[in-house]
Amino acid sequence: VANRVDWLEDRAHWQQRTREIEDRLSDALHELLTQRFVDQRAVVLMDRLESGVRIEAEMSPEGELNAAGVRLGWLQGFTFQVDQAPSAAGAKAVRKAVRQAVVAPLAERVALAVAAPHQDLRLDASGRVCHEDGQLAKLAAGVDVLKPSVRPMSHELLNQRQRDALRRRAQAWVREEVRRLTAPLDAPEGVSPAMVGILYRVKLGLGTLRRRDAHDLIQSLSGAERKALARQDVRVGMHAVYSLPLLKPEMVARRAWLWGVAREMRTLLPPPPASATSVPAEHTADFYEAVGYRLLGSRAVRVDMVERLDAALRGRTREKASPLPDVAMSWLGCSFEELIDVCRALGYLVHGEGDKARVNRPENTHRSKRKRRRPPRRRGMDKKRR
Repeated sequence: VANRVDWLEDRAHWQQRTREIEDRLSDALHELLTQRFVDQRAVVLMDRLESGVRIEAEMSPEGELNAAGVRLGWLQGFTFQVDQAPSAAGAKAVRKAVRQAVVAPLAERVALAVAAPHQDLRLDASGRVCHEDGQLAKLAAGVDVLKPSVRPMSHELLNQRQRDALRRRAQAWVREEVRRLTAPLDAPEGVSPAMVGILYRVKLGLGTLRRRDAHDLIQSLSGAERKALARQDVRVGMHAVYSLPLLKPEMVARRAWLWGVAREMRTLLPPPPASATSVPAEHTADFYEAVGYRLLGSRAVRVDMVERLDAALRGRTREKASPLPDVAMSWLGCSFEELIDVCRALGYLVHGEGDKARVNRPENTHRSKRKRRRPPRRRGMDKKRR
């Protein structure tokens, strides 16, 4: 019809469409004819399946699976990656062969993962608990930050019993990780409700609690309870209440992934480098607070360094404006300009630049040191005192 001169209004358009259809049909026919002779894998596997012969597979150390002299694909964790089949019939035959062949290897891998020691499991950047290259379960937000939900993976080659076993192992791993994180904040027996409340809120803060959010509880603490907190390495600073053990690198890593899982992040944020006292600000303030840092200007500063710097600045600015402490740059691992930015974010006034920069408290008005005038004495006062 398209080749007729006067049958269609847009004859050139329909001629082009016809050529495209002819080319697609020609390519499809050529592919099917080629597969009939080339897809030897499908022929071998289908012959064995139809004859009822069980397909025995051999797996290489790299996870490559071969059966009946043909390569099926490779086992990656608990998922089988099938080689791209050249035909629909070939793909169907491979799937059937794989289901028969990987039963024993998968059962062995599941048993190894379930019995694996705690240190052999890990969490990947997507929030999945893994053993070697196998994914046991996926973490999601739970009732609070310390109780993430553990969901099974949809491994189609595993049965329900195996998927549940992997989920339970992942759940036990998560609970142990949380227990190791919160153990330094367990409240001793016989302490006051105020101390129990502070420790509990520091736990929910993953090791850090803003002082202003616990002002009433801090005011209720006795001197003995403050000493008891200090013995637990819990510091009550001017800006935050924080746990020193939870500032260690392995603890900071746990805090980072717990925070990310609670917020359903597709990719978990990495923790700051190990033992870094300050880092360039690249994320939100609540992330840095969750891992024990405080966002100050262009940098995130570890809470213990915030308290140390603030104490040094308070001592220097008690009476007058003073030069910035040069040693603070080594405390924070930052430049002089970044130190000025941090001091200003803490609320201090910084005047001048470079070596001439001076820091001062914003409320310090430098009252003059004039002698106070004594009130006039009344007659007989000295005699009466004598």
